[in-house]
Amino acid sequence: MNEIIFLQSLGNLLTKNGMDASVLSDDCAHIETPSRDIIATTDMVIDRTHFDLSHDPLDLVARKSVCVNLSDLAAAGAKPMGLLVALAIPRSWSQRQSQDLMTGIVETASLFDCAILGGDTNSTKGPLTISITALGFKHWRGTPKRGHASHGDLVFVTGELGGSFESQRHLRFTPRLRESTWLMDHINIHAMMDLSDGLASDAKKIAIASKISIILDKSATPIHRDLDFRSTHRLEHAMCDGEDFELLFTVSEDEAIRLEAAWPFQTKLTQIGRCERGNSTVFLVDESNHKAELTWTGYEH
Repeated sequence: MNEIIFLQSLGNLLTKNGMDASVLSDDCAHIETPSRDIIATTDMVIDRTHFDLSHDPLDLVARKSVCVNLSDLAAAGAKPMGLLVALAIPRSWSQRQSQDLMTGIVETASLFDCAILGGDTNSTKGPLTISITALGFKHWRGTPKRGHASHGDLVFVTGELGGSFESQRHLRFTPRLRESTWLMDHINIHAMMDLSDGLASDAKKIAIASKISIILDKSATPIHRDLDFRSTHRLEHAMCDGEDFELLFTVSEDEAIRLEAAWPFQTKLTQIGRCERGNSTVFLVDESNHKAELTWTGYEH
């Protein structure tokens, strides 16, 4: 069972028991408080699934465990506040290894002015597992949801896509918190999420949640230089490799003009498509304006 089917089944279960299934539509939860609303997200990384300790440095593993959560906060337009850290540490590890891991987590959190609020540790026979819950403050504009894309919106992505595992970029990426804050401050964002499973998969999630179709421009897709320029499958890798952790978002045509004129970062910004009325389908259009349904699926859990 893939992730989308699993979440649909879970949504049916929540609805059957009188719970709000819409909480499954986004990576972050919205917690209302009397003073200031909190955005919360949890992401788990596991050895030999999200990294490989046989060759990946422990400090970069620690960095990734924090940054994948901060990337979710960026996609929600939230300002990081603190982390809850839960570790399942292999019993074979030394005290030094455990301390080095936690040092990496703390030092990465401090880079983004994010406190360690607490957590839990356990030993395990299995692989190292790091589960972090990140808390952030909701932006005054609100939270851009996956389900808020509209007919006529233009689709943008930050950065370049593909080749993240081969280059170890999936361990070294910087969550787009600065870019997200600027976007929330200056532009009326409709839908937004971070690209963790690949453009092909994540664009589909916005299309499903918003009940629209997304038309992606084949020639506009920003392909990362890490991908071999000789490969005949560069576009597929850019759309399906995953672990890019760039921002994918939609805005109206008027806002798009303002956005492109005022974008203040060196981070690449690319318009890659548009939203149309439709049945939750993603299409790919080529230079001849030939449109075909995108059948690539990206990473499946």
